[in-house]
Amino acid sequence: MEPLRRGHSLKRGLAFLLLTAWLGQPALADEEVNAVDLEALQSRLGAFEQMDSVDFSRAHDVRTMLADLTGHPARAALKYGKPALYRGRIRIFLVPDGRIADLVLEDGSRNGATVVLFPVQPSEWVKRDGQWGYMALASTLEFAAAHDKGDELYFQCKQLIPRAEGLYLHDCLAFPPQVALELFPTP
Repeated sequence: MEPLRRGHSLKRGLAFLLLTAWLGQPALADEEVNAVDLEALQSRLGAFEQMDSVDFSRAHDVRTMLADLTGHPARAALKYGKPALYRGRIRIFLVPDGRIADLVLEDGSRNGATVVLFPVQPSEWVKRDGQWGYMALASTLEFAAAHDKGDELYFQCKQLIPRAEGLYLHDCLAFPPQVALELFPTP
């Protein structure tokens, strides 16, 4: 198979198959994974199928989005109104009920951009034989606990919703930078 190159769009079916192959099973067979969580994650990966390109090096930086949304809302609605890739640094963690966690990213505003994570996140990434894989599935609370303020993350989110109190990225899968940028390598 020809390596994926920067700027090349992946066909939707190919993107979904590659992600399912790379993310669909834990990296280590001896780790026990809840079958329901694994099925939910595999189902969620279907959002990648709706994307024209899965080039994380071209992810939208949340620090530039607010200007787009306030400067030209119609253009921004078309640009961000579909599943897309984003990146940003964690400003704070929100734990509204002690069971789930959301992330707030630095976007230059007073409120920040809130990332509502998909309930199951791949975690404990390892690289084996040149391929990335995860060793566990984490709840949003466990995922947030494994990160610190200032950490940079990449996200694949199904929807961006601008609200008066700030930006909300919904139904997001989060990836460490090295994983996101190497998962679909660019030259």
